[in-house]
Amino acid sequence: MGKPLNNRNDYERVAMKAEIPATLALPLIEYIFTGTYPGGFLSGIVRNDLKSAVMYANDESLIHLKKIVLFLYNNVPGMCWGDTLAKDFVERGGLEGIA
Repeated sequence: MGKPLNNRNDYERVAMKAEIPATLALPLIEYIFTGTYPGGFLSGIVRNDLKSAVMYANDESLIHLKKIVLFLYNNVPGMCWGDTLAKDFVERGGLEGIA
């Protein structure tokens, strides 16, 4: 794990380095900062709901599943994702709501 990520640009840089397409990275980063659930595929991932993630994924998104999970695991605070953690995180308004 590298140095802590402090802003959207840091997260975008790391997501690009991880080869996560902007169409997936940007909604995910918006979720991290505001707690706004992204689409069904990404929402399934942040809730640790593999079944939902796969059911909502299109072929392009599914190719990036592992990269996204590794991005979350290695770079995003644990309070942001997980079955019950994601719900509380959303209710608090993401990182901006917690700050």
